[in-house]
Amino acid sequence: MGLRFKDALGMLNQAKAKRPTHAALGLMIDLAKQRQREFLDQFLAKGKLAMEAGDMVAAVGQWKLALKEAPDDSVARQVMAEAKPKIRAEVDKLYAAGSELFNKGLNQEAIAQFDRVISLDPSHEFAFKKREEAQEKISKLKGILGQMKP
Repeated sequence: MGLRFKDALGMLNQAKAKRPTHAALGLMIDLAKQRQREFLDQFLAKGKLAMEAGDMVAAVGQWKLALKEAPDDSVARQVMAEAKPKIRAEVDKLYAAGSELFNKGLNQEAIAQFDRVISLDPSHEFAFKKREEAQEKISKLKGILGQMKP
């Protein structure tokens, strides 16, 4: 869902450019900015709660929703910048857990961990590689089991 404040603000600003003396447009723009800020602050607050609860994946998801709505929002960008060390620590922890599961042959569980790594850091090449290896192992095992059936 999404209330698409950025689209509404864009249209209102276009209208204001055509009719700069129209007082109601200025009021509507101010109101839309205020509502957008409230909307963004809800995402940021939910992200903070998720982070405090130890769920960095959910926290980053909320912050990304805020940035999707307002890519240039300085508050959302600051929150993400301040959380980078915690995000990096979580990525490292999840990758280590996924690698351990992979080494134990628990490929489905490893894939779930690597998916969480990728959701936090879409540029994590090693997580993509390990995830692919785990998927290949599962496919091979399914093929072997399929051949064993009468």
